[in-house]
Amino acid sequence: MVHETFTFAEKIKKLRSERNETQRQFGLVTGFSSSYICKLEKGKANPSHSSLVQLSEKLNLPPAYFF
Repeated sequence: MVHETFTFAEKIKKLRSERNETQRQFGLVTGFSSSYICKLEKGKANPSHSSLVQLSEKLNLPPAYFF
């Protein structure tokens, strides 16, 4: 069985795409700016521990999902 691995950036973009949300809409749901979401998706920013927890809580996902 082949196990695909995705980077944090890819997972964030995939989640947003699956929800059919713009970066702005996704930011409103998660409490982050659209520019920060853009940076996360491009791998130009890494979330702090508190940001990761906030993302997890707002999206109803365990923090481990992102690893």
